[in-house]
Amino acid sequence: MDVASVRRRLLEKWTSPKGQDLIRAGGPLVASLMQGKPVSLEEAGRLAGVPAGEILARRAKRDYILECDGCGNVVGAGLSIVPGRHTFEIESRTFWAWCAMDCLMFAIVLGKEARVRSTCPATGTPISLVVDASGVRDPSPASVVVSLAWPDGPDIRKAFCDRTSFYATREAVLEATAKHEDVAVATLEEAFAVAKDLAALF
Repeated sequence: MDVASVRRRLLEKWTSPKGQDLIRAGGPLVASLMQGKPVSLEEAGRLAGVPAGEILARRAKRDYILECDGCGNVVGAGLSIVPGRHTFEIESRTFWAWCAMDCLMFAIVLGKEARVRSTCPATGTPISLVVDASGVRDPSPASVVVSLAWPDGPDIRKAFCDRTSFYATREAVLEATAKHEDVAVATLEEAFAVAKDLAALF
C-alpha cells in the first residue's frame, strides 16, 4: 500500500455524504470535549441536531463509534479526555488523540501549537514532536515515521485509528506491519500533508 492510495481513500471517505455529516456534527462535539468534561448524550445530540437517543446509533451507522464512559457520556471523538497512547497538549491543557493522524489534523483544525507525545508500538521508544498549521518540528527521535492504515470498516477507530501510529523508525514499522498489505508508511512530512488535506474539510 502506498501513501497516495490511502490519502485518496481518506478524502473520498470524508467528502462523501456520510463523511460530511460526521464532520458537521464532529466539530462542535470536539469543541465541547475541549472543555475537559464528558459530554452528555443530550448535549451531543443537541450539537449534532439529532435526538439524544439517536446520536450513538446514527454515528455507528456511519462507521464512527463514539467513545463513551460507564455512564454513557461521550468522552472521545478523535480527541479524547481519557488517557491513551497519544498525548495531545495544547494551550497547557492535556488531551489524548485516537491516532497519529488526529494529533496532526487537530492541531491544524484548531490553529494552535500542539505538543505530541506517543510511544512506538513496536519498540516502546518514547516519541515526541511539535505540530502547528505550518508543519511538524522537533521530532524525537528524528527518524519518526507514521503508519497510515486503509480506513474502511464498521468502526473507523479499529480500521484506521488503532493502526495509524507514530513509529520510531521506518524499519520498525515495516517489520511490525509486514503482514498488513493495507498499511502505508509515511514520513512526517507526508503524513502532515494528508492531515492538512483532511483539516481543510472542517
